[in-house]
Amino acid sequence: MRAATFKRWVSPVALSAVVIVALAAGGVACGADDPDETPKTVLSQNDPDPTADDDLSPLVENGTVLSDLTFDLLEGGTGSVGDYEGKPLVINFFASWCPPCVREMPEFQSVFERLDGQVAFLGLSQDQAPEDALRLVESTGVAYDVGWDPDLEVYGPTGSFAMPTTAFVSASGELRDVFAGALDEESLAEMIDAVLGVAART
Repeated sequence: MRAATFKRWVSPVALSAVVIVALAAGGVACGADDPDETPKTVLSQNDPDPTADDDLSPLVENGTVLSDLTFDLLEGGTGSVGDYEGKPLVINFFASWCPPCVREMPEFQSVFERLDGQVAFLGLSQDQAPEDALRLVESTGVAYDVGWDPDLEVYGPTGSFAMPTTAFVSASGELRDVFAGALDEESLAEMIDAVLGVAART
């Protein structure tokens, strides 16, 4: 299954041109000091007319189960994707060093509130320290669950390499699609409707 097949109808302002701030060939990730970490490309929202060639969403294998994947809780302890089984899940990978991630977080909060519990939301920070993520959560007003994925235990299996990236997971824990790039409120709602079958549009 090709990820982000919805690009043709996602609003242009929500889609992303590539601004390369990390060189995959050199093995250096933006915002990271560890050369062994998965390289990341930060995406921007500046292209007024994106084309299919701009799409950096990874290929995903339909039905890949994420339930056993774990992440750190910001205040200590461990959580897992399986904790959310029984309800569709949106996983947003973000970092404080990624400007489009910061811009889209209030948009995600708006959709989360609009859905009123029909879909679970999980933000997973790629920051170097949980304190950075906590400060960002506070400044953006995000109220959905947020964790820390320093070892890329969830990010890696989704095939992701760009920031921000959003994964859409079924109620049974299966990966349904992955979108690389920033999403605004309405584009996120459209994808939730199309991928997870939950109406979120106004």
